[in-house]
Amino acid sequence: IDGVLSFEDYMILSVTADNTDIQTGTGQITFRVPFAMELYQVPRASLSTASSSGAVTVDINSGGSTIFSTNLTIEANETTSTTAATPAVLSTTSIADDSQITIDVDGAGTGARGLKITLYYRRTI
Repeated sequence: IDGVLSFEDYMILSVTADNTDIQTGTGQITFRVPFAMELYQVPRASLSTASSSGAVTVDINSGGSTIFSTNLTIEANETTSTTAATPAVLSTTSIADDSQITIDVDGAGTGARGLKITLYYRRTI
């Protein structure tokens, strides 16, 4: 039954420590997915401490290519991407088995801490 999708699941990735200011840069986290998956919902980003000025902007790459046409953004004085004025938009939903995923921070804001990313997926069997 190749191509069948499993139940909906999620994983939460801790990108930065809760007690350290976020820094910009590529590959803040790098890992390989343990199986093929389909993203069924736009990932979320959250902070333990909001930026006092400037947005936190996050890009997620699979195999070196972004999965977004519009990146995840957490605006100043907010702690979640779900309230962003410009919501993130997925351009890729299929992630192949053993794909390398990188989380890049394109904008760090000021004083933002504790960046977490939630990926919502269905395992491809």
